[in-house]
Amino acid sequence: MGGVLSSFALIVAMAIMVASFRVSVDEWLTHLLSADLYVCVAANGDTASLSPGEQKIIAATPGIRHAEFTRTRISRSTPRARW
Repeated sequence: MGGVLSSFALIVAMAIMVASFRVSVDEWLTHLLSADLYVCVAANGDTASLSPGEQKIIAATPGIRHAEFTRTRISRSTPRARW
């Protein structure tokens, strides 16, 4: 009987831990990715940007209250293998 009770307690503890982790990750992602829409103008790993004119067109589109534009670049400490 003691083994069954210990197993049940462990299952409950694991369920609580998993639920807590899910809530924490959901809150973190909601804070980190707060926009309704994200757009990438280049293939994964490549760099590209929108021209100032294109940015103005997007910002002036009906239904868009706020538009923010950033350019990022992935930097690696070792070269990427090319096959």
